[in-house]
Amino acid sequence: MKLIITELQYKKLTEGEDNDFDSFLTKRFPKIDDLKMVRVNLNSGLYRRYFNPENGELYFRVFMTTTPSWNPNVGPSNKDEFIHLYVSPKIYNYVKKYGMNFEYVLTDWFNQTYNENVNSVLKQK
Repeated sequence: MKLIITELQYKKLTEGEDNDFDSFLTKRFPKIDDLKMVRVNLNSGLYRRYFNPENGELYFRVFMTTTPSWNPNVGPSNKDEFIHLYVSPKIYNYVKKYGMNFEYVLTDWFNQTYNENVNSVLKQK
């Protein structure tokens, strides 16, 4: 069986437009891969904010939660359990259009772009 496609569909398939997550994201949010980061140290752990320096709009927040644990013959020690990436609702809703595994793709993109080690993606309230 042969399938007939239009020229526009053929161009999308061969040129790979919007198959690259970075171009998909920067098309809608042009400055998203050049955000300013501010570190804050809280009692519960390290907290980082990523925002647009031009208008101050917050795009991402990163929380590292540490839990104390007890190791025999060593004593108390802290270990990192999760590093959460909180995404602004505007970006989160747009990225959902990318596909079913958008959270994994967003995690990989964020880790590579900002040299982070994020484990999970959550929608910011």
